[in-house]
Amino acid sequence: MIHKIQSKNFIIDDVLIIDFLRSKSIEHLRFNIAFDNITYISVQFPNYDKLLVLGKSWQKITYGRRKVYIRTPSFLRKYSGKEIEIYKENEEFSDKFEAFRIKPIGFSPYKFKEKNSIRIPINFPYFSHSGYFVVTKNYITEHSISINNLIVSFNKTDLHIIQSGFIFCTLMHSPDSGELVSQLVRYSNGLRTTKLNKLINILLLNGKQLNNYSYLTTIKDKSKHEIIIFKEKDIDDFR
Repeated sequence: MIHKIQSKNFIIDDVLIIDFLRSKSIEHLRFNIAFDNITYISVQFPNYDKLLVLGKSWQKITYGRRKVYIRTPSFLRKYSGKEIEIYKENEEFSDKFEAFRIKPIGFSPYKFKEKNSIRIPINFPYFSHSGYFVVTKNYITEHSISINNLIVSFNKTDLHIIQSGFIFCTLMHSPDSGELVSQLVRYSNGLRTTKLNKLINILLLNGKQLNNYSYLTTIKDKSKHEIIIFKEKDIDDFR
């Protein structure tokens, strides 16, 4: 639903979102700038069961008869009069404590650290700088992958594969065991694992670094599992 930013009060009159806020007895919201192919604002509500004290980033909301009011965040005030779209993200990918999202129309509140820098959307699986394996939403959609109980296994990545400059990871729903198996959980950009400490250590023992691998291709094994292949940069083709 399209709204206009006002300098003092941020007004929500989307019935579905108001019903959601009321059903969860939400009294506070927080606005976070995020990026997922486009710049958007993730509006979150607190976990009242765990937060005993709310910090300054949380703002009290007021319920009117047909509208909900909250003070306009400072970073949005200079865009007073600009249009935004307020919407609910698909529940499969939205954060558990995300109330709704805001899409700026014709402007971006995101401040790049480097002048004229450009964020390029990532549409394929990757390893984050922190050591997580991430499967992006676009990849999941393109390959028609069900995310329910999805795991990733690196068990096919043996010493020969590593020394040849590759990492094989298998997406599956059937059980698999071992220290190189990890559950995939929902993330703002799709699904991700916890930090892959065991795989990182194996690579280090062989003089490799996880951040030096990039997506190459996807194949299917005999069981129709998706096998995602990463290739070490500047390594000759696998023979």
